Amino acid sequence: MIDTDTSGRLTGHLSWALRLEVAVSNRLLAYAPKAETVPPAQWRRIAPVVRSLGFLAVAAGPYGPDVIMTPLTRLVAWVEAQGLPLEPSVILDQSTVERFILVGCRDMGANSRRTCSSQLRRASEALLLDQLGQHPPIRLKATAAPVAPYPPAEIAYWLIWAQSLPTPAQRRNACLLFCLGVGCGLAVEDLVYVQGRDILAGPTGRALVKVHGRRPRTVVCRYAYEELLLAEAAHISADSYAFRPD
Repeated sequence: MIDTDTSGRLTGHLSWALRLEVAVSNRLLAYAPKAETVPPAQWRRIAPVVRSLGFLAVAAGPYGPDVIMTPLTRLVAWVEAQGLPLEPSVILDQSTVERFILVGCRDMGANSRRTCSSQLRRASEALLLDQLGQHPPIRLKATAAPVAPYPPAEIAYWLIWAQSLPTPAQRRNACLLFCLGVGCGLAVEDLVYVQGRDILAGPTGRALVKVHGRRPRTVVCRYAYEELLLAEAAHISADSYAFRPD
């Protein structure tokens, strides 16, 4: 037998859950994409499919309707344009989502594409497991094993070695490699593009390095190495590469 107080609490919880479900349902039914996202004529065709997936996605988690409906709409619109069946097992297949991110999101900025990818993958995994009984593919990921930094004694040893090489060219190459690597944190793929014009003294006198290649950026050299870096860079012409292996 349920006492009066407990019964009241249960009724209150059920009433709150029902109101929440109604509110979510109303937001899903009221959703409509912007015309530039999906043309109105196409939206009228795919709206029932998108809303059905939206109900399933919200029920399975981890996103609410305000977050997941736009990515789902873009995905379904792209699937329809490819002539694929508008079935959950096809739309939510991991290969479909991957292909959509690579091909169907080219007009999006990098950050927006990453966000859309994360949202759709998580929603897809939740839906595949909750509705279709399919486990998402195992993600292979290597264990991170960061390289330990050089201890001060080893840094001092290599700096002495660099400055004691027999020829000026060898000393310059070794010191620049040392300053760009240890002093600026540049990887090999970064430092091979550095030219004389890219090493300069900033407004406050700090040594700056403009990095090109895959991740263009400006790096501030660590204080302990900037004097040596600027001194060696003074011998390099503007259009010559800083690091020139003999």
